[in-house]
Amino acid sequence: MYSVTLTLTNDTEIPAGDERVEAA
Repeated sequence: MYSVTLTLTNDTEIPAGDERVEAA
């Protein structure tokens, strides 16, 4: 659940969400 929430927030705010998702 955390990963999904972070991904959505990052994707909407910054396109660098991919990096955060991989690190998580």
